[in-house]
Amino acid sequence: MFPRLKPGVLVQLHDVFLPDGYPPKWRNRWYSEQNALIGWILSGYFEVIYPGHYATTRMREVMLRAVDGIWPDDFLLTSGSLWLRRAG
Repeated sequence: MFPRLKPGVLVQLHDVFLPDGYPPKWRNRWYSEQNALIGWILSGYFEVIYPGHYATTRMREVMLRAVDGIWPDDFLLTSGSLWLRRAG
């Protein structure tokens, strides 16, 4: 479906933990979607709008201040949402 998207379209994907791999306890699921997604991102086809996992693991203090108690306690452990915009 990606090639059919018009420039400017927003896309949200879940269970994306880039730049890390999938959580170790998921290894038996054999997921690989995020690996294919890397090529689309590096090609410039998409602009990364919000990388949930990256933000919560590499910018923890900023995220905690931003959500200020409105998210569940496990927010920083479960954020795998990736928002992209079709470039063009």
